[in-house]
Amino acid sequence: MKSVRDKVDLIVLVDGPYAKFPHQFPYSTDGTIEIAKKYVDILKTQAKAWPSEIFKRNQYLVGEPGDIYLVIDGHEIWTGSFIPPFGNYRIKWKLTDGWHETFRMFEHKPGIHYKQFHYSIWIDDKCLGQDFPIYPHGYLTHLESKDKLRLEAKKKYYSLPNFDN
Repeated sequence: MKSVRDKVDLIVLVDGPYAKFPHQFPYSTDGTIEIAKKYVDILKTQAKAWPSEIFKRNQYLVGEPGDIYLVIDGHEIWTGSFIPPFGNYRIKWKLTDGWHETFRMFEHKPGIHYKQFHYSIWIDDKCLGQDFPIYPHGYLTHLESKDKLRLEAKKKYYSLPNFDN
């Protein structure tokens, strides 16, 4: 949140696990909510787990047509600046095994939503593909969690058949 706070107009944080994700509590217990209150404009959390990862991701699509989203997960930081033009871009993503690209900057259009997979963005019945150019002014760095229980839970969750449905 710190890495983008002074660079964006609005931060939306949606906290908590998905129903099939092994969890003890339906919200973060590591201080995330308290820290988030210092940085975010909209905080969405609930007393039960979200029905699915897709459902949870759709909760932060609160913009108006023409707004630009930059999706950053809680274990990622942004390095760089935001220089126009903005729109549909892939973002360079630094993982422990090297550089990758991910579709994380996109324009809000009527009918926008996540569907099928937690990284699959749709406008009505058309999936926005990975054929967009790379945004040249910044990148995401993925920070590995040190929480062994969370890593094990995540591994179990992603090994479930049809985990996003």
